[in-house]
Amino acid sequence: MQPPEDDALQRLKIPSNLAATLLRVPGATSVLGPLLLLSLVFAAMPTQASPDERCSLESYNASTRPDHLGAPTTVQVGIMIVDMVSISDVDQTLAVDALLATEWRDKRLESLAGCRFSNEEVWTPELALVNTNSLEKVNKRKLLVAEGGTVSSLTRFSGDVLIPWHMADFPFDTAEWKLRLAGFDYGIKEIELEIADAWTGRGPKLTIPDWTIGEPSAQITIVDVPRLGRSVPVYELTIPGGRVPDYYIFKFIIPLCLIVMMSWAVFWVDPKDLAPQLGLAATTILTLVTFQFSVNAMLPRLGYFTAMDRYVFASSVLVFLALIEALISGELASNGREKLARRLDKASRYIFPTCYVITSALTLA
Repeated sequence: MQPPEDDALQRLKIPSNLAATLLRVPGATSVLGPLLLLSLVFAAMPTQASPDERCSLESYNASTRPDHLGAPTTVQVGIMIVDMVSISDVDQTLAVDALLATEWRDKRLESLAGCRFSNEEVWTPELALVNTNSLEKVNKRKLLVAEGGTVSSLTRFSGDVLIPWHMADFPFDTAEWKLRLAGFDYGIKEIELEIADAWTGRGPKLTIPDWTIGEPSAQITIVDVPRLGRSVPVYELTIPGGRVPDYYIFKFIIPLCLIVMMSWAVFWVDPKDLAPQLGLAATTILTLVTFQFSVNAMLPRLGYFTAMDRYVFASSVLVFLALIEALISGELASNGREKLARRLDKASRYIFPTCYVITSALTLA
């Protein structure tokens, strides 16, 4: 029958030569014996590899995509709009804070689950935003390898994106801004983009105060690049938005309405008093010109009229016509046709407001 010490060593699967050494230790069954046994046992156990050794990429070629001789590498892509800080009408830019998420499978990394690598250490699809102006990486995490060789990347961007949009209905306009992500190093025969629905959308609350932002949607398109001699897949995120016009209504439209109404005061001035009529009409025109400069400072130099431009132009015409009416009525009164001049003023009190309502509805609609 084996001694209990020998039986315990066999259950621990200690090599026979080490077991013989342990059994020859004097006082192995005493109080200090178990401590000595444990120290020898742990010394004989194999040590685990360090994380750096386990995540070694000695035979890995980062310049070659996964399965480069087979089917295209599928890359899931998503852009999450964390915040939209501002929208510049003059510069046609959006100040955004966004997360870019990408994921693909690399079978060469199946045994390295849990490891993290930089972009230079492993293959990446090299996707980049096309219509960026000054977008910068705020936080670039290392690539994480999951079970089965799935590689995921999460990058945070912040800055301005150049996205021109049509402003014909300003300040009641809507827009659809598009963020385009493409990889020009690989064609459609080498990589295939898919939409990562979990990473496509926007944050629940955005900073921008003067626009209502809808829910973004994404699609994958194919774009021909003749200079590269291939077609490339493009991830396109569409962000719908509508301008909140309250600021422009109270700061521009209503004040301009009051300026136009001020020009109608000449219809109540005695046509024989030509000087007050001309002074009032001239003051109104100068006020209107100053107002136009402030409106032009808000908008880029467009090759078309916006709704605000049409409204300002129609208002200017009506103010100028009020000045012409004052000259005509004053001329009639000075030539002894005062009765006709008064009839003209009385009719203008109804004609001009009616024309103003109609033109406002047509220009701002």
